[in-house]
Amino acid sequence: MGAIFVVIIAGVVIVRAQLKKFFDPTPAYLEAIRKSGKFEEPTTIRVNQRPIPMTLIMQGALDSRRTVLVAKTAKVLEALGLLTVSKTTSSSTWEVPVLGSVKMKSEDVEISLTEKGVGESVNWRTTEEPYPMASEKALWWHVPIGSREITGIESVNETMLPNMVDVAIHWRWHPNKIGEGFDCGGSVIGSLPKDTQDFALSLGWNSQTEYTAQARLRRVGGAWEVLYIDFPNERTSNEL
Repeated sequence: MGAIFVVIIAGVVIVRAQLKKFFDPTPAYLEAIRKSGKFEEPTTIRVNQRPIPMTLIMQGALDSRRTVLVAKTAKVLEALGLLTVSKTTSSSTWEVPVLGSVKMKSEDVEISLTEKGVGESVNWRTTEEPYPMASEKALWWHVPIGSREITGIESVNETMLPNMVDVAIHWRWHPNKIGEGFDCGGSVIGSLPKDTQDFALSLGWNSQTEYTAQARLRRVGGAWEVLYIDFPNERTSNEL
């Protein structure tokens, strides 16, 4: 009798576990996110192909300066032997009625691919995007630096809309060869020049860190699909 009772209890436990697995949507959420196009895309950093000209800055009544910006990521790629970044400064003076002589200083920066960079750049994507305070749109390379791996779900929240949930996940970054130069948790970054190390560290990429992402999922025809997914750390790392 006791043996039968034990068997019944074991059977109930197994059935409950199977039912929980059947009704638990968590694996379906993870699978939908993992197979979404956005998650499967490589992680990238953004590098301007040309210096970004900024608006004219007045330095007193008779002096002005025009500067250009170069992404921190360009400095790291230069240290990795993929780019060269050369900078020169020039001055000019012109006569303005009433004011007299006005001086202007200008920065000129050239960004170019090395032979090694030319070979790597076949995998880079080019976009044209505006940048705040810039006088024109900038051309950018989007350089793959690794892949993502989901490590778990942080939270699931129902939305006001039916068959729709917001899911927060944890994920890790697995750097590729170029990405190792940006990895704060790796060994390559320590071999870079000190100022370049500081640039790389400020971007916040670390293979030992668990990052978070926010996704919205919708249930369609019995399956979950990702409407959108956001990676906050990637937005921050792509700022100049």
